[in-house]
Amino acid sequence: MTVFHKVNRSGKAKVLSPDEQDLIKSHLPEKYRLIAEILYWSAGRISEVLSIRVRNLVPSTGMVLLERQTTKTKSTREVYLPPKLMDSLVRRASGLRLRPSDFLFF
Repeated sequence: MTVFHKVNRSGKAKVLSPDEQDLIKSHLPEKYRLIAEILYWSAGRISEVLSIRVRNLVPSTGMVLLERQTTKTKSTREVYLPPKLMDSLVRRASGLRLRPSDFLFF
């Protein structure tokens, strides 16, 4: 199965099915899988996601804060993440013994 291809000659990209998304994620190391999932759920830019600090995770509400300094619009955005993804992010931060000011993906 070819995952990365154009579906017509006008340059429109193929929308990946859930099975194709799972196939790609299954071949990524955990760090990059988490980044890909945050990108998917937040519709954020890669620079916004890579700038997430531990303090930006709010597990009680299931939100992650994309700080205004890192966003294109220069306004802070609150993005809901599924509980399973939030748990994985919190486990990553605690497993690596990251402080609140540390970047989640260094």
